[in-house]
Amino acid sequence: MFAESSNARLSFIEEVTWGTTPAEDFQRMRFKGTTLAATLDFTTSEEITPSASVTDVIPTGAGAGGDISYELSYGPELITLIEHAVRGTMDAFGIIKGSDDKKSLSVCKELVIDAVNSAFFLYQGARMNSWSVDLTVDGNTPIGGTFNLTAKGEEHSDADPTTASYDAANSNPVFSMPHLRGVAVTGIAGAVCFSDLSFTVENNLRAQNGKCTDTTVYPDLASKGIGYGQRNITGNVNAYLANLNIYDEYKTFGEFSLSFIMSDGVRAFKVTMPRIKITEGSAPAEGNDSDVLQPFTYQALYDTTEETDVIIEAIESIETDAGIKVTGVAPVPDWQGTFYDDGTLNDLKPVYKSVGYTAAEATEPSAIWWSTADSAWTITAYSDIGTFPTTGGWWENATAGAPTGAFSVGGTATGTLSGAAYNPLA
Repeated sequence: MFAESSNARLSFIEEVTWGTTPAEDFQRMRFKGTTLAATLDFTTSEEITPSASVTDVIPTGAGAGGDISYELSYGPELITLIEHAVRGTMDAFGIIKGSDDKKSLSVCKELVIDAVNSAFFLYQGARMNSWSVDLTVDGNTPIGGTFNLTAKGEEHSDADPTTASYDAANSNPVFSMPHLRGVAVTGIAGAVCFSDLSFTVENNLRAQNGKCTDTTVYPDLASKGIGYGQRNITGNVNAYLANLNIYDEYKTFGEFSLSFIMSDGVRAFKVTMPRIKITEGSAPAEGNDSDVLQPFTYQALYDTTEETDVIIEAIESIETDAGIKVTGVAPVPDWQGTFYDDGTLNDLKPVYKSVGYTAAEATEPSAIWWSTADSAWTITAYSDIGTFPTTGGWWENATAGAPTGAFSVGGTATGTLSGAAYNPLA
């Protein structure tokens, strides 16, 4: 019997220590194909011989890596891979912001030979070099792309390298273009229509080669670490020419934001790049029987308000993952943003918790709650009115309505509050 690609399996586990595989369950993942493999470096001998032939090729380095192509679906394995791609960690509200976390995986590739035998390939110390997403309208195709990994090395065996078991991959529907929604370009007037859209997150990894005092292996070819470079988020869009609004932004070096929601109709990932610039653009007329499509290349930039260049929101349930958008005037404090009804009441009105609240922010304005004594909404630390829960499940209490009117911040600054329903798919 021979191994067949259609029986291949991929799984992974997050590492605590780079290059060390934890003795815990691996997570299965869905994929279309993979090029994960060992990378061996050789130098050809320059020795001079009477035969005019090459006497040897000398091994000079070893590593591993490759692509994993996928069709996008909602599940824990995709959330983990996205976290590694943008170097962030999902909070209790499903928000993943691009950050500078140092993360790594142990990835196992299994090639099934027959009912009893398999070939196993273990890639330790794997870091996410890039993540790409391709959204093509033509044919209403599935949404997918590629994860590219760089690993410390490859170990191969006919014995399963996992010491625990496997958690099943998700079985949710594959996201497809008919479910793409909520496309928003803030800062450009009028509707924007496009034929395709893509983006790529590049982490610019580099192998850290050298020798260490505790080295015991021979030959010592593997890298001693994998370093991160600058995160670079770029993308392309082919926009139909209906006006000169986008082109004006390109020619005047304008900045705007881009967001869109990839979905299966029930679950979704919302991608937001709060600040982008177009770096290349044109408006070609390519021939008869064709539309004028403006090809633009864009670059995501760091946004000082969001403190990141990209935000991924994992929406487990479109029906319940709604909340309110809150702003304030006189004064305009730094707590403005998205809040969620956390299911508890204070003075018979819902308590709203801010997106991104963590226990470390207990002294920051992170909750909105009604004060009967003041006859106004109070904005204060969440620790003042309850205990921070560790699970999600936030929803908008439609009967109570969004908080509006007079408010106070910590009992000192006062102003006027404006709250509006927030739909994650809008």
